[in-house]
Amino acid sequence: TTIAQQAHPGFQSLCVSYCFQPEKEKRVHKMALIESIPRFTADEAARFRHWSTLVLPRLHKWYQWFNHTQAGPVPLSYRWRGRDPKAIHQLNPLTLSSGFDDFPRASHPTDSERHLDLRCWMTVFARTVSRLASLVGQYLQTESGASRLQRLEEARTLATHYGRWADLLTDLANLDELHWSEAVGRYADYGLHTDAVRLEVPEVPAQLHQTPPLEPRKPVRVVDKPPTLQLVTSSYGYLNLFPLLLRIIPPTSPRLPRLMADLSNRDLWTDFGIRSLAASTAFYRKPNTPQDPPYWRGAIWINMNYLAVRALRYYATNPKTPADIAAEASRLSGQLAQNLARTVLGELERTGFMWEQFDDSTGRGQRGHPFAGWTTLISLILTE
Repeated sequence: TTIAQQAHPGFQSLCVSYCFQPEKEKRVHKMALIESIPRFTADEAARFRHWSTLVLPRLHKWYQWFNHTQAGPVPLSYRWRGRDPKAIHQLNPLTLSSGFDDFPRASHPTDSERHLDLRCWMTVFARTVSRLASLVGQYLQTESGASRLQRLEEARTLATHYGRWADLLTDLANLDELHWSEAVGRYADYGLHTDAVRLEVPEVPAQLHQTPPLEPRKPVRVVDKPPTLQLVTSSYGYLNLFPLLLRIIPPTSPRLPRLMADLSNRDLWTDFGIRSLAASTAFYRKPNTPQDPPYWRGAIWINMNYLAVRALRYYATNPKTPADIAAEASRLSGQLAQNLARTVLGELERTGFMWEQFDDSTGRGQRGHPFAGWTTLISLILTE
């Protein structure tokens, strides 16, 4: 608790799923910086008044860049760039630009893909810019100067423009049309996919055998069943929960109880936190190459669990949430927060470190350490 109280909320919220990595022109990394802006505008508006007027035109340009470079094949769909269809040595081609590097997506990358998480990020992005533009407009009403009226009109125009974008992207009928599978009751990516893939070391033709032997051959991906265009529902985890995690679906949505049931199912739910990929799926804990151990294929990540706790608390306290669903959201948020505190602080006490991620079977810290980063979000989980 002492550790949690010492954290600064305005800074720690920047850590949610966010890191820096050089990217090619049309490739992007995670957009979680957007998630910090509503906190600033709500809690520290006066302090960030000047900052808001500076950042608004930059966010406008950033959104336009996303909307242009990451657009999907149909209106209001989006696709992360950078997946390599020629990645024959990977079990599932990586999606580094999304931040969910090896989370299973469509097995065969094509331009036809629709990525659920990016659609949800763009929804939050539009909402945020609209609210920030409205806030800047309020600031400008109290200012003077020759350029005030022009800047005020620009802010109002942006508020209206992004309000319309937010309305379009929060249209649940459209979201369902692009990403909802009625057959399994789950949101998902769409693309050219088959689960029947495996890595196999190709045989060396007899005439090529040498002494000394050739260097070991890299395994290549073998496809045992042709892929088809479909919603990728066979693997599920953090990605499929995004409409809940980012609070895209309203508290009255009939989808909410199903998403909460998925989240609390023991396939995802553990005594240490919510695992990144369901234990029953084909890619669970599978390496993507012999040298690339599983990353988002079962491990517990505090950044995504923070989003889950925050979303559950939102639905638990929203007056529009049906009473039984609100009660369940409250129960889940309380239990999840306890599990995460026991995991993170227990490992801190045991090892002296905070860790990048945690094993979903033992709760033991793994990978990067010491790791302040997003794992310090435990402070917000305990104090918000």
